[in-house]
Amino acid sequence: MDKQTFDQLQKIKGISGVSILDDMGATLHTTMKDPQLNEIAGFLAGIGSLLENNLKLGKPSRIVLKSPKDDSVILHISNSDNTVALFAPRRLASTIISRKIESIIGVCETV
Repeated sequence: MDKQTFDQLQKIKGISGVSILDDMGATLHTTMKDPQLNEIAGFLAGIGSLLENNLKLGKPSRIVLKSPKDDSVILHISNSDNTVALFAPRRLASTIISRKIESIIGVCETV
């Protein structure tokens, strides 16, 4: 993912942080200061591979983890080697943010 795309993702209204992860869930770039949030995003990225390879359920295009009180994690898994994790307040609708992500990274990049 190029810097321009990363910068556009950061400009989505309400987003508190963006992380780019590789296909193994390791953080490549992040604006998050809390390493635990990136660990959660990496774990979720690994779940995508588990669903696809071991359970034969296909690769998910999006995983949303909602916290009962803090930021939610919205994970978009792309066809490339990168996964995009965005952190947003729970009150924001994940479907609206997901559409914005898809318009930036391109629908063709998501599974």
